[in-house]
Amino acid sequence: MEIRTIEDLLRLLEEQPQWRDALRRLLLGEAWAALPPWERIERALAEIAESQKRSEQRLDRLEQVVAELAEAQKHTEQQVKELAEAQKRTEQRVEELAEALQATQAEVRALAEAQKRTERQVAELAEAQKRTEQQVAELAEAQKRTEQRVEELAEALQATQAEVRALAEAQKRTEQQVAELAEAQKRTEQRVEELAEAQKRTEQRLDRLEQAVAE
Repeated sequence: MEIRTIEDLLRLLEEQPQWRDALRRLLLGEAWAALPPWERIERALAEIAESQKRSEQRLDRLEQVVAELAEAQKHTEQQVKELAEAQKRTEQRVEELAEALQATQAEVRALAEAQKRTERQVAELAEAQKRTEQQVAELAEAQKRTEQRVEELAEALQATQAEVRALAEAQKRTEQQVAELAEAQKRTEQRVEELAEAQKRTEQRLDRLEQAVAE
């Protein structure tokens, strides 16, 4: 039988009583063999009691370690739960931003259509202006009213262009926020992966401790 651990040696000594006596004489000398049987029994019992005490102390330390690991596991599970809730809130926020972006795009399309109608109206007014110039003598008052209307339309067009620029700037900020959210999501996923790896190491340590206790 190959002896690799102290448990292998103890098992072999239990199976071979004569080896135990030889080992005692080697360790304790001839004085052990000269002791009366009852005194040898008392010393053996004392050694067994001391060994049992050390085993109990070791078991107490193992139980403490297992309790600490269980507490760490509980803390890890709580952190994962909190990360899952944060992830859920992040996804909801991204959905809201996507909906807001769609609404912004719809408004921009509506403004583009209004701009096209305004340009068409200006073109029509230019044609009317051309006809008006041909009838300057008869329609001078009408020309005056037409010029005033064109000025009002020009002001409306400038206001429309200002709104479009404001919407474009808002869109730019929205895209930047989405990019920041995506980066935060990436960091969140990386943290969850690190926690999963730490959890795996914790379980491996628990397995080794359980195996050691079982032995």
